[in-house]
Amino acid sequence: MSYTTLRVSERGVVLFEAHAERLGPQVREPFQRFAATAAEGIYSLRAESNKLRIERRAGTRLVEDAELRTTVSPVIGGQGPIPKPTPPSVYDAVRATGAMTLLISAAGDEIYESCLASVMAWDGQSLVLVPNERPRVRSLAEAFIAHRFPHRRAPIRVDGDWGLLLINAVAAVAPVRVPGRQPFPGELLHELRAAIEATAIR
Repeated sequence: MSYTTLRVSERGVVLFEAHAERLGPQVREPFQRFAATAAEGIYSLRAESNKLRIERRAGTRLVEDAELRTTVSPVIGGQGPIPKPTPPSVYDAVRATGAMTLLISAAGDEIYESCLASVMAWDGQSLVLVPNERPRVRSLAEAFIAHRFPHRRAPIRVDGDWGLLLINAVAAVAPVRVPGRQPFPGELLHELRAAIEATAIR
């Protein structure tokens, strides 16, 4: 079984092809039928054999300027990205209403992801993505940005001053404003958001 959460805009399913690939070729036809007629909103989809189970969601918990907290990653000890887990999952325990949890290394010095999204950074000169071998969910939005925008991969430190950005397939991009950290560049933020939105098709 495969699982994904997506957003339908006026133009269609955002990151359509990436979601179709995640769900698998056996449900491509029902996924296309869903995309052709779905109303705007957020949905969770599960591929079970050759059937597609669709659930409407109330909204997204990923918002700009949410309260931040940190905790050790629930998938610590793993190597590299893991498939998006089907709920309930180990990520449920690190989520809190009204807050975003940054998931960090056991040593407490490095950010791997957040409880709802991938983490990217701006080091003052370039876009920085988490190193490939770090344990985290395999993100469709991160993969899309990595394929289309110049970047480098390097550890994102908890005590650093790089600007932070949370990114996922539903909310697209949400900058994080933290005292002591530089802001994420507005122009790049706009370019990332626009590129993701442009993927929507029916």
